[in-house]
Amino acid sequence: NNEAFGTSVRVPVSKPVLVLEAAYPNALVRAGSKAVIGAVPYFFNVSSLQNLVFSWQVGEGEQRERGNDNELVLNVGSPTGAEAVTVFGAVRNVNDLLEFASDRIRLIVY
Repeated sequence: NNEAFGTSVRVPVSKPVLVLEAAYPNALVRAGSKAVIGAVPYFFNVSSLQNLVFSWQVGEGEQRERGNDNELVLNVGSPTGAEAVTVFGAVRNVNDLLEFASDRIRLIVY
């Protein structure tokens, strides 16, 4: 059989995405506890987290780089009543400045 057979594969391209994860039902965090927030990067062209730099901002505070540490631990204070806190996370590829992503999550401290 002398038929030519060709195949092709379509690979969808997606921009990098960052997902912030916090295991708190209804985003409720008890005052005086430690809140752990994880940053999960998707679709980055890297072989390990060592090639990514994470940065975090809590509320109106200053955004700070944390190297390749993709976890933030917050010592939650004691608010007067319920208080919303917004946490912003960002990640960038150290080898490709065009690969970056960010996300934010809102927690309610009670």
